[in-house]
Amino acid sequence: MDFAIISLIISSFAIIISFYFSFTSSYKGILDRYNDCITEIDRILINNPELIAIYDECKIETKKNDELFMNKMEAFIYLHLNYFENAYFHYLCKKSLLLRRQKCVWCNFIKEFFKNKYCVTVFNENKDLYDSSFVIYIKKIINKL
Repeated sequence: MDFAIISLIISSFAIIISFYFSFTSSYKGILDRYNDCITEIDRILINNPELIAIYDECKIETKKNDELFMNKMEAFIYLHLNYFENAYFHYLCKKSLLLRRQKCVWCNFIKEFFKNKYCVTVFNENKDLYDSSFVIYIKKIINKL
């Protein structure tokens, strides 16, 4: 009987450790996904510095007649929207205390992004491409700006 109790304690301890490592590796995977998204955006900006205009509406206005620039800008906006949708399903619609920091970072990033009216226009013209719950979430953010 003593062996059964000891075995139960050791098994319980092993299960707790297993859950802990599983959870922390999942959390690390979430952080890695965020870092990959930001790194890719940075890489694109390094290779195409004119796309920094996405964060400055006035710079887009001055290049509206440049078709190549506008096509690149639209593709860059889609990249952001796809990352935002991914973030929405991985962070923003989940209720987790550990993800609170990531939620805050993504929310702030999304809010800053949609301060640009051109980004809002591209989103509104193509919202059918995205999940309806994500569209509702983004519309709430846009309406608060």
